[in-house]
Amino acid sequence: MLVGYAFVRVIEAPLAVSWEFADPHAELATLSVMPDYRGQSVGGALMSGVYAELRALGIADLTIGVIATNTRAARFYERLGAVPFLTTYVQRVPEAATPVSADVVNRLELKLLSEPFAIARLGRGEPVPGWATASAQLVSVVRSDDELSVVAPERLVPAGIQAERSWQALKVTGPLSFDLVGVLAGLTRALAEAGATVFVISTYDTDFLLVRAEAISGAIEALRSAGHTVLIQADGSSLPVARA
Repeated sequence: MLVGYAFVRVIEAPLAVSWEFADPHAELATLSVMPDYRGQSVGGALMSGVYAELRALGIADLTIGVIATNTRAARFYERLGAVPFLTTYVQRVPEAATPVSADVVNRLELKLLSEPFAIARLGRGEPVPGWATASAQLVSVVRSDDELSVVAPERLVPAGIQAERSWQALKVTGPLSFDLVGVLAGLTRALAEAGATVFVISTYDTDFLLVRAEAISGAIEALRSAGHTVLIQADGSSLPVARA
């Protein structure tokens, strides 16, 4: 008549997570007592047999896996002298790519582009000017029912054009997943707390934040204090700058 059983696996390799385990060690794969015999010290008798077999094999360490919600089993093993050591997480493998974790949103990398920019306004019916098609680190052209708006390096925008000048651009290192939530909210919150005015441009791959040149140092310090990394771009190469 079967009243209970225990399966133990002997592992020859040392347990990788800690030097505290001897080589070899054992793992209790299953301990089960039939329902009609529970509460009659059958589990303790089975464990006594397990310990005897392990001593005979010269094995000093035993690992025991317990489902997190099975507090009764946890108390049973603790009464025998077991102590909590590892936390095991179980995850079903997703069928599709999962969004990047929220921690990534809170730890972004940005690059400060090397030249100042201007934000220009032209009439809604005007054609896109030639200077707005030049190759540059950033050029943005947006037409609405009210205007033609162009963001371009300040050196490209002719005198006499209605424009706000002397802006510095911070580029978020991308590409960013469309499933990410809170990218701009976190960045603009940090800048708003520093009192910096922000002009935002979003592209398919990433986001650009333009800050007035006189406020850029404080903006960079605020972003770093919020946990982000800001790289200074000089002579066409990105150079890490020590955190403030």
